Amino acid sequence: MAENGVVYRLGWVLYWTFCIIAGLSVLAALATLFGQKPQTVWLPGTFAAAVWLMGRAIRYILAGD
Repeated sequence: MAENGVVYRLGWVLYWTFCIIAGLSVLAALATLFGQKPQTVWLPGTFAAAVWLMGRAIRYILAGD
């Protein structure tokens, strides 16, 4: 696939957007871990993993990487 096409670049932009959201979710998981309810840390952690995987799937589909 052409590495300078619009769809290729859109795949990378969406991937990085999802990575930022996943990173913020990891920060929320750490805050939960050190906060008052450490037993609920799995929720933002699972959300972060799911968001990152969605971003990776979008990058694979659009950019072919």
